[in-house]
Amino acid sequence: MSPKNMNLKIRDSLFIDLFSDKNRLIQLYKSLVDDERKISLEDIEIITLENIITTGVYNDLGFRVKDEIIILMEAQSVYTENIVLRVLFYLSDTLKDYIEQNSPNKNLVELYSTKKRMIPKIKLFTVYTGDKLMEDHDLHLSDLMVESNIVSDIDMKVRVLCTGNKNNILGQYILFTQIFSRQKNECNNIEEAIKKTIEICMDEEILKEYLAIKKTEVQEMVNEYMKQETAFKIFMDDQRQFNFSGGIDEKNIF
Repeated sequence: MSPKNMNLKIRDSLFIDLFSDKNRLIQLYKSLVDDERKISLEDIEIITLENIITTGVYNDLGFRVKDEIIILMEAQSVYTENIVLRVLFYLSDTLKDYIEQNSPNKNLVELYSTKKRMIPKIKLFTVYTGDKLMEDHDLHLSDLMVESNIVSDIDMKVRVLCTGNKNNILGQYILFTQIFSRQKNECNNIEEAIKKTIEICMDEEILKEYLAIKKTEVQEMVNEYMKQETAFKIFMDDQRQFNFSGGIDEKNIF
């Protein structure tokens, strides 16, 4: 199967749905950024871009706060240092979209003006929810560059968050994914694992308010995500076979 034959539209994930509410988004922001300013709903703008498998690479969650900080998030179940490059692409698309949407003519013409074009301050995060046990840490673009005595003129830091705790809403989301991962191994099927995960989280007050309101929707979203994950794995396996059959070295692709 070639890339042109794969075009699966991704529905809203639990991660996206959880933080589509601006009140929860403010909680998320406060857990990520040391900012003592009062943040109102009017100060938050969600700028998440459309996400389509293989036909575009976009951030899972992006938002702007008081025109000062852009935060890009991606819920990631597979750990790879290549996430830095993917976030770089996300950032480029997001900034391009931001400038176009906030320019008088809705284009990039003002970049050729002598007037300085200011942009928000930028903070980059990714959320790792896989099975590999790790502490929160930073990844750098420079770590992916070939070793050389020449110093690069550019670098970028992405903070990887993978610690689950009940102290903040993001930590609770990570706990939810960790509990679900365990239940998948213990239950007979995915539907049972989802229901058991929700029961445990409700009892332990993990995302309790959200789950109480959206229990049915959460079951559907997680189940749909698992189907998409399986479909994507099949696509990647087919893509590797396609690359090998065409004499393409996979190491140069992924």
